Amino acid sequence: MDALPPLKKEQQFLVTLLTQALEAGILLPDELLARFPPSAIMQEVFRDRPERRADILGMCVGVKRGTALRTTPETATENLVTALEVEDTSAAEIVAAVGAEDYVRALPATEAYHLVMTKPWTTEVDAERKRITCMQALLIAIIELDLLAGREQNKTLNTHHQLVKAIGHEHLMGDEIPKDLRGAILKLALALGETPAGEKKPEPLTAKILIGHLKPEVLTKYLPLSTLAPALEAVRAKFDWKAPAPPAELSARATDALESAVAPTDDDDQPRTTVRPPPPGKDGDVEVEVSEEIGDPGEPLAPEKPAASPSAPKTPPAEEKSGGGSTTKPNGGKDARRTDAPLPDISPETLEGVPGAAPPIVSKAPPQAPPPLPSGKR
Repeated sequence: MDALPPLKKEQQFLVTLLTQALEAGILLPDELLARFPPSAIMQEVFRDRPERRADILGMCVGVKRGTALRTTPETATENLVTALEVEDTSAAEIVAAVGAEDYVRALPATEAYHLVMTKPWTTEVDAERKRITCMQALLIAIIELDLLAGREQNKTLNTHHQLVKAIGHEHLMGDEIPKDLRGAILKLALALGETPAGEKKPEPLTAKILIGHLKPEVLTKYLPLSTLAPALEAVRAKFDWKAPAPPAELSARATDALESAVAPTDDDDQPRTTVRPPPPGKDGDVEVEVSEEIGDPGEPLAPEKPAASPSAPKTPPAEEKSGGGSTTKPNGGKDARRTDAPLPDISPETLEGVPGAAPPIVSKAPPQAPPPLPSGKR
């Protein structure tokens, strides 16, 4: 098999980023394993590299090298999956066996960067020492790889200048930096401006000299991570590592779900009526709650009729006597909330077992008709 090409500068930076993030606990092995499960590792990343499959099987499963070299990608996947299921290996062991360099080769640069930088580790106020070490290693990598060198408006810019611009003069010479260190930098600047007669004028104070005094270990000692994070953002902008967009399929599903949530249904045009049973009482009133979402509010509703007992005979509506005659007040439905029909004559046996129900008063016919009242008396 042909040798792999050497990593580019930005890829070397990403290797440092993944390595330091894993050591600092910013990126978890389970997250990398979720991105590259055993099937992707053995059948995609290392499909044409049997020696790397053998390395991983030897480190994680304990397969001897000769056997591992003759193992197919599919069988290697099964072995690795089984080892994970029975806990003979772990996500951390697999990620260590694969190595940050091969992850960087397999991952798009944008995704490798944002796996780490989407975490809020640079905004922590009291950052752990491991995370400060991570930032220090990244700043060193930026300087040593000369990662920010380039041109801007026909000017040649070096990495030190871009670092000073990203972090800001107000922070590099601010109150967070100790007074004696700021005084030494100021004394150097004044000394560079004084040139004895006959001597060559020295180089003025440059960004390279300033960063030479404010090395990464000094910056991470006195400045918070949030102040230094723009240096990493400058690298992202230089190589145009934009945040990955959500998959188109996922966006389409979200749109469809939103449209179906607000779409009308066939039941939306139907009024909803809720009927509650009447509380125990002597009048037999029925309470009806009507909730009409769509419809004519002026349209009268049909009154609810009380259900008659199958064992009780039907009785005509009661008469009300007033003055010299009698009038009948039927339940004509003028008021949708009340009906004045009396309860039917229900036998006590019908109400047995009904909690809270009072037995109705049942009138019994007298054995003989009462004598007629004298004329003029009621």
